[in-house]
Amino acid sequence: MAGAAFNLPKELSVSGDLAENWRQFRQSLEIFLLASGLTNTDSERKLAILLNVIGEDGLKIYNNFNLSNATYENVLEEFQRYCEPKRNILHARYIFQTRKQEVGEPFDNFLNDVKKLAKNCNFGSFEDEAVRDRLIFGSCDTEIQNRIIFDSTDEFKLEEAIRRLRVAEISRKQSQILHKDSEVAIHKVHAKKYSEQDVVNCRWCGQTHKRKLELCPARGKICQKCKKMNHFSSVCRTKVIKEVTQEDGEDENLFINSVSKNVNRICLDWSQNLLLENSVLCNFKLDTGADVNLIPYHVYKKLSKNKNIKLSKSKYKLVAYNKTGIKTYGSIVLEVKIKDRSILIDFIITTSGFQPTLGRDSCILLGYRVLSQSMSNFIKKRLRASLKATSQTSFETKRKTEKRT
Repeated sequence: MAGAAFNLPKELSVSGDLAENWRQFRQSLEIFLLASGLTNTDSERKLAILLNVIGEDGLKIYNNFNLSNATYENVLEEFQRYCEPKRNILHARYIFQTRKQEVGEPFDNFLNDVKKLAKNCNFGSFEDEAVRDRLIFGSCDTEIQNRIIFDSTDEFKLEEAIRRLRVAEISRKQSQILHKDSEVAIHKVHAKKYSEQDVVNCRWCGQTHKRKLELCPARGKICQKCKKMNHFSSVCRTKVIKEVTQEDGEDENLFINSVSKNVNRICLDWSQNLLLENSVLCNFKLDTGADVNLIPYHVYKKLSKNKNIKLSKSKYKLVAYNKTGIKTYGSIVLEVKIKDRSILIDFIITTSGFQPTLGRDSCILLGYRVLSQSMSNFIKKRLRASLKATSQTSFETKRKTEKRT
């Protein structure tokens, strides 16, 4: 036999989705006929092959057709009518329109199921647009969903929607890897839980009171030593934060940018202007001691005016250097641009009193490198020596001028 070297189609299964089973059986049969060179053979032989491979259940169905002149073509038509009765289009479209991506469901699995459901809806030339809309409206990622809805135009195609949803899934998985701990602090992770009734010697005010932040007299006060919140100067334990610099920077720029206009003040905080969502330019503090990225609430409000960006519930608990809890409003994923580089970064929304902050992991992703502690100390000594020399020169010049007059 010409087709002996090829795999025969599997028998027609009458259990489960009969219409889908028939579609797969017919496709396998046509592939077999084509591969074995029997596509153009006579109708009688093709009918014999069909009845030979269809199985016992399919043969019983055939015997009930009562065809007076059975040919390969009209037997296929009879099986088609039997296995695919007239569809309820409204019901099929209802199932299609209510299909949503489950939390944790891979996007490709969702995509294949939506395409399969669309075949039963008789959308015609509108099928690609219907699939595109269902993928977007049914996505479990509300961030990318809102971004696509408000950024796209009438020419937004199915292929572009699939690409962006796949990229969002990849970014979300990468973000979960970076933030796999359920509780993070800006400078330290806290895992212990205490009773609020415990009486402690408070390290933030130096007094004794119950372990409750609201009862600390230093709460909301500014330290006169380091100018930070929520502790008194008598117990201040100021720590130096590591600096960062960009890969393509030079040492000379490092020293210049580290000195403020006021020569009596040394500026050791690094900052960088970053473009958020192609709409808001924001100055960020580059803090390599921070585990997360922060933006204050007023920046979020500015972003939400231009785009419908919604917050997600944050699973993180933030604690500052002084172990004071930080109020948060939620988390959000934003597109961040600097020069020709663009990445998606997770941010936690805090109260408006905080400076926008970029944490260690994001600094590295944007091309910054961390300076060692020894290099940090060296820079500070150079700065202080330079400022001292400048001040001494200015003082001597002023004295000489006074003597002349």
